[in-house]
Amino acid sequence: TELVKGYNRKHLSPRCMIKVDLKKAYDSIEWSFLIDVMRSLGFPELFIDWILACISSVSYSILLNVDIQKEILLTLNMPTGDFPFRYLGVTLSTKTLSYIQCKPLIDIVLARAKCWTN
Repeated sequence: TELVKGYNRKHLSPRCMIKVDLKKAYDSIEWSFLIDVMRSLGFPELFIDWILACISSVSYSILLNVDIQKEILLTLNMPTGDFPFRYLGVTLSTKTLSYIQCKPLIDIVLARAKCWTN
C-alpha cells in the first residue's frame, strides 16, 4: 500500500515525488527460460531439480562441493563475496540500512533529478 499525505496541497511549493520500487531479482525471472538456459549450458538435471525445489519452497539451502561451486561461478562469470558489500555506492548488509549508509545513492538520485529542472 502506498500512502502520500498532503502532497496535493495548494499552499505548498512545487515539489517532486520519486517512487523507488525495489524487488528481489527472482520476482521477475521467467523461470522456464532460466531452466532452458541451464539445460543448454549443460547443467546436470540434479542441479536443475535443486533450483526448481528452491523456487517452489519457502525455505531452502544447497551445499555444493567447493570445486563444483568454483566451476559454476567461473562458468557464470560471477564474483563471490560476503556481507557487507557495496552496490550502487550503498553498503548492503543483512541489517536495516541507516540514512547515512544510503546517502551516496540519495545524492546520486538528487543530482540526476536536479538536472531535470534545467
